[in-house]
Amino acid sequence: YKLITKFKHMKLKSFISLLLISFLTTANAQYFSYNADSSKVKLSGTDFYFRLPDGFVVSPVFSGIIHKATGSSVLITQVDNISYLMYIDYFNDNYFLENNLISVRQDTIDLPTERAYVFEATFMLQEQEFTRYYIITGNMNSTVLLILNASDAVAERIYQEFVPVLSSISFDKKY
Repeated sequence: YKLITKFKHMKLKSFISLLLISFLTTANAQYFSYNADSSKVKLSGTDFYFRLPDGFVVSPVFSGIIHKATGSSVLITQVDNISYLMYIDYFNDNYFLENNLISVRQDTIDLPTERAYVFEATFMLQEQEFTRYYIITGNMNSTVLLILNASDAVAERIYQEFVPVLSSISFDKKY
């Protein structure tokens, strides 16, 4: 049983590593569209629209959005045929240790149709402290992974502005 559990963990760990690498390989291939009234945006490779938070624009370089004034970014991807609940156990103390992250807190956000899980961590980059939020939501058939990165000075404010955006994500194809 332990061997099977370890294999499943390794398989999920490899999958998430490949998923994160896919962010890098989508450079300069970012396409997006707006819904009928231009209130929401849909990134290529996703099946959902969402409202852009104030000050954010779609990134021309990676699959996600950026806030130029603060240097904050949100990487966004969707994985089909995998329930978002499969990802939750992956973000444990071992993951943070292996990735030179300091785990700060874990939280949940109740959304209209599902729940979002939030994992907050800090890390150092060029002698500056940054905060990273891993936000996982979706449904039983699709996972949405959002990785919000911001300098420690603005991270909480950017996160609070981003939380209402989660409620705008819809998988019902009606957008």
